[in-house]
Amino acid sequence: MLATLSTLALICTPLSAPGLTMPDVVAPVEAEVVVERSYGGQIIAMDAAGLALLVAGAASENGAIAGAGALTMAFGPGVVHASHDRGGAAVASMLMRPSLVYGGMALGFATASCDSNGDSLFCGLGEAFIGGLVGYGVAVVVDSAYLAREKRTVRTPSWSPTVAASPAGVQVGVGGSF
Repeated sequence: MLATLSTLALICTPLSAPGLTMPDVVAPVEAEVVVERSYGGQIIAMDAAGLALLVAGAASENGAIAGAGALTMAFGPGVVHASHDRGGAAVASMLMRPSLVYGGMALGFATASCDSNGDSLFCGLGEAFIGGLVGYGVAVVVDSAYLAREKRTVRTPSWSPTVAASPAGVQVGVGGSF
């Protein structure tokens, strides 16, 4: 028994002189790859769904459907941003859309030239409508092209072999992440 312990101690003892140790072997750390990905298509799809509801509601003279379309156009893209864990972009989108639409309407109304004839009640309404459409278009482009971007860390695929011995036999396999 003593001979076995002595042999085991000799095998486990480092062969270098005291004070001279082997450097630790450190596995190289792979650099994480960060890619920027756009989800602007989802923003545009949400806007298209809201616009379709708005037009369908107006065509069928159903105010509830038209209102649902307007709410979808106003808040739907913010929900898409929130679903991508981008709360700041969601708030920016929900603040930017009405601001640009109402700003466009104000600019459009300011461009109208109204006379003092009997048409002054609806004077500037068409110009305000066009300005609002332009403001909405700018909001959609800015939202889908600039706000709808997220950075993701891409893991490189890795694998490693596995071997497990048991009284019932040997198992050989491969494990990894892809």
